[in-house]
Amino acid sequence: MRKLVVLLAFLLVGSGCAVINHPTVTATSYVVQGVRFYFSTFVPSEIVVVSTGTGETREKAIDNALIAAIQEALGVLVVSEVTIRDDQVLKNIAILYSDGVVNSFKVGECKGDSRQSCEITAKVSATRLQKKFSSAGAVAEVDGKDMYGQYITSKNVIYQRKRLAEYYLSNIRKTGLDLKIDSIKVLPTTASSVPIEINYTVSWNREFKNNAITFFKNLQKETGGKFESFLDRKESNYQFTLTYGDSFSFIRNEQLYINTYDKAFYDMMRSYVHSNIKVRVNPFGKCDSFEPQYLSGIFAMYQNEEKRKIVVTENPEFLKQINTVSLSFGCWQ
Repeated sequence: MRKLVVLLAFLLVGSGCAVINHPTVTATSYVVQGVRFYFSTFVPSEIVVVSTGTGETREKAIDNALIAAIQEALGVLVVSEVTIRDDQVLKNIAILYSDGVVNSFKVGECKGDSRQSCEITAKVSATRLQKKFSSAGAVAEVDGKDMYGQYITSKNVIYQRKRLAEYYLSNIRKTGLDLKIDSIKVLPTTASSVPIEINYTVSWNREFKNNAITFFKNLQKETGGKFESFLDRKESNYQFTLTYGDSFSFIRNEQLYINTYDKAFYDMMRSYVHSNIKVRVNPFGKCDSFEPQYLSGIFAMYQNEEKRKIVVTENPEFLKQINTVSLSFGCWQ
């Protein structure tokens, strides 16, 4: 008979067997249809997801969008190896456990005639998912008392930390930041190519940023992160420093210290936090790229917004075909 076991384990690092002296990891492991889920102390009580669903009616499209939101939330709780074919498994689990796990949702844009497509922002309760797994008996016993059990637990916990951190960081440019065109004007010219000045603003979604910072604060506490001088730093900790705030002064911003214990985890965080913001101007296909905040990274973007200006040049004949101008994240220049 399978039973619920609460795992209490210390993280092991390096090639030896020494136990790191930092807060004890508490995690509960569940296996549902062959997929292992982990609920550690740092898992947020609810996961905010933006998803899209389609259907013959608006109501059906919204229902499918809710299923997609639950499926995405389940994805960040997975610690077993999930292959492409498991997407259907996760969808089946999302449908099976969908009742009552969405705390709230907002319907955004719905479009389409014969078939509707709706975008929603849903708050999926990780706490309710865990309770549903537990009440359904969908749990697996994992022994965290011996050294191998501690290794498995620490490996899964680090993997889940990385997965959750990547979820927040990868969504910054999808739902965490907003783009707004402030003005568009054609500059005077007699040349054959017409210069067009586009002023726009990149700004944080405050709720997303606050949720992300709360998660990373919990991660700092969970990993025992703290300020370390250059001489005191342990290479095996792979500590990442996350600077956040809205002050132009580096000194006035606050910092979090997260021990990742994994180089791939550290490199992933660095690539998202310190990579340039790239904005594509449609339909011109032009790209604007800039550093969000020198050295500090994207979470320290001054006043939580960035004012930008880009000038594009186009053939007058092409301008006759343009009815709208839009902005989107991501380009290849």
